[in-house]
Amino acid sequence: SNTSPWWFCSRLGNYFISYHYVWHTNVLRQLMNNLLEKMRKAREISIAVGDYIFLITRPTDIDAVSMSFDDLKAGVVGVSSFVIGWEGVTELDLIPGGTADSVEFDADLFSEWIKDRPDLWQPLIDGVLDAYKSHRKRQEAQGKP
Repeated sequence: SNTSPWWFCSRLGNYFISYHYVWHTNVLRQLMNNLLEKMRKAREISIAVGDYIFLITRPTDIDAVSMSFDDLKAGVVGVSSFVIGWEGVTELDLIPGGTADSVEFDADLFSEWIKDRPDLWQPLIDGVLDAYKSHRKRQEAQGKP
């Protein structure tokens, strides 16, 4: 019957098992998120181009397989997805008559700005490609595929 102490304890036990499962899953998810964050952080590289410093993520092997820089436009578009930060960019760099205040990085803002900065195209493309080539050399030196 539902008034039995065993019935109550079995229901309470199921609650604790269920709670433990949810808690355990959340802990595992947090650990995985921390590990993913560390992996991504390990791929971050700074590239100095003129007065600017761009923070990029080094392309992964799968990124490299799918990268095609058949022309300059494809190269700029492809490289843009790896730029995740900048230093030294001011409002004056972005718009005529702007202030000398630093501007926080935004991917859409970068994407728009880079279209009118041909002086930055090739150095950024070279920086991303060099980052990947250096990674491959380290992997090969360690005997990794």
